Amino acid sequence: MIAIVSTAALFNKQNNQLVYEYKQSYHTDFYIDIDNSYVVFESSIKVKNTTSKDLDFYMSADVSEDFGLVSEYTAIACNKDTLDKKVFIIKANSEQSYIVYFKAKKGEKDTKLNRI
Repeated sequence: MIAIVSTAALFNKQNNQLVYEYKQSYHTDFYIDIDNSYVVFESSIKVKNTTSKDLDFYMSADVSEDFGLVSEYTAIACNKDTLDKKVFIIKANSEQSYIVYFKAKKGEKDTKLNRI
């Protein structure tokens, strides 16, 4: 549904400090917020920290396949009930799964492009 997770920290080409575990991550739901202004994509994302340091990072998702339902090509990971960017923290040399709420401005359509 959404091509998930691009962030500078996740795709740091010099160090590969954080690894997005694609096969262990999945989309769970999407819904339109109460004000009918944002689409929320709820996902479970697994990340691996390959460094010996605790790290903090942001996440975003490519939602270009959902254009129409959304009016943006990128959804930002936010706190569940606000539009504040969510900061994720991961311990050194560990793996962690996160429930993530990617949010993008709602477009003109109420369904995804691949729905009739």
